[in-house]
Amino acid sequence: MRRAALNAAIEEDPGAEFLYNNYNPQIPSLVLERVAGMTVTEYLETRLWQPMGAEFGGSWSIDSTDSGFELMIAGINARAIDFAKLGWLFLNQGRIGEHQVVPSEWVEEGACLDTKTDPAAEYQYFWWIDEARDAYYAEGRFCQFIYVYPRADLVLVRTGRDCGGVYWTGFLGEVAEWLESLVKR
Repeated sequence: MRRAALNAAIEEDPGAEFLYNNYNPQIPSLVLERVAGMTVTEYLETRLWQPMGAEFGGSWSIDSTDSGFELMIAGINARAIDFAKLGWLFLNQGRIGEHQVVPSEWVEEGACLDTKTDPAAEYQYFWWIDEARDAYYAEGRFCQFIYVYPRADLVLVRTGRDCGGVYWTGFLGEVAEWLESLVKR
């Protein structure tokens, strides 16, 4: 994947057009490896996973055992409790208690539409925006979700092996609204 990402032809200037593909997410991992001097997994473990209080180790799918290069397109493999903690971290502007784990500016920019400078207003920093509900979510390949619903201080997590014919974004949004209505009673 390193080679494929580095050799992919650039078709448009950055920021000109949105194209969700398997190459673009690999570029940040290449930069991270070089700048941090460690793998994406090591960086994740020491800078995010441990500080946010993950209960179990996470893992990352790799392109081959020879290179060990993490597939940013495949994402993090983890247990539901730790996905919930990741969502909670973002719900709380990157803070766990008094510790700022992720810069609040990063969370703020990743959790809202960018209609001025970004051709993909609804996709920011690997988070999708549910504009209708003022929510945002991370979505995995097999419809795994971390759905963050700030209006009700709520994080919903969905794991599974396939989508099962369900439109999960809408369903999780409806569940979040329903739970919010119960609290307001």
